[in-house]
Amino acid sequence: LLKLPADAFERTSMLQRLDACTHAPGWPRGGGARVASHAKALIPLAKDEAKHYQRPVQLTTTGEKVEAVLLGCAEALKQAEPALTEWDLKVGDGDCGLTFRRGAVATISDIKRYPLNSVGDSLEALTDTVAKSMGGTSGVLYRIFLLSLCTSARAYETGISSSSSSEPPTAAVAEAFSLAVEKLKTSGGASEGDRTMLDALIPAARTLERAAELGTPLLPALEMAVIA
Repeated sequence: LLKLPADAFERTSMLQRLDACTHAPGWPRGGGARVASHAKALIPLAKDEAKHYQRPVQLTTTGEKVEAVLLGCAEALKQAEPALTEWDLKVGDGDCGLTFRRGAVATISDIKRYPLNSVGDSLEALTDTVAKSMGGTSGVLYRIFLLSLCTSARAYETGISSSSSSEPPTAAVAEAFSLAVEKLKTSGGASEGDRTMLDALIPAARTLERAAELGTPLLPALEMAVIA
C-alpha cells in the first residue's frame, strides 16, 4: 500500500511518475517479461474445516518411502535457505529462503501425524502444513500445486492394489506434474518467461513428459527434471 500526499499537486505528480514508462524489469509499464494484459486474479481456495490426520500404527513400504522423501526434501530446503535468500534478494523481496525454511520446519514437525501409507492423503496433510506455515501469495500457489498432485495421486491409488508397493510409472507422475503446473498457470495468470516459479516448473514438466515417452524409469526421470 502507498500513502499518497495530501497536496493535490504532489499526489498527481507522484502518480504520473509511477505510471511513467521505464526500462526497469518487472515494473508494470517497464521492460520486464511480465505482460499486464494476461495477468489474472488469483483463484481463492475454499476454506476447508480443520482436518485431523493420524499416523498409521505400521508403515507399509509406500509409507516408509513417503516419509523418507518428505523428510529428505524438508532437510534439503532447510540447508538451501541461505542460497535461496541470496538469489531472491537479487530478483525479489528476499523472503523465499525463509518461507521455504518455515515450511520445511513445520513439515518435519507435522509429519509425525501424516497418514503416510497413502501418497494422496500425505499430500493433503502436507497442504495443511503449507497453508499454516508459508504465508503470502506463494503459499497459496504451493498449496494449489500440492492439492492438484493430491487429487492425481488418489486417482492413481484407487486403480491399483492397496497392497502394491511398486512405484508409479513415469507417465503417471509426468501427467500429474503437468496437470498441477497447468493449475498454477490458470490460478495465477503467469506463463513461462514471467520470472515466476513457472520458469522452473514448466521445463521440469516438459522433461518428465519426454522421459515418459522414452520409457525412462522414474528416479532418473525426476533427476532430469530437477536439472531442467
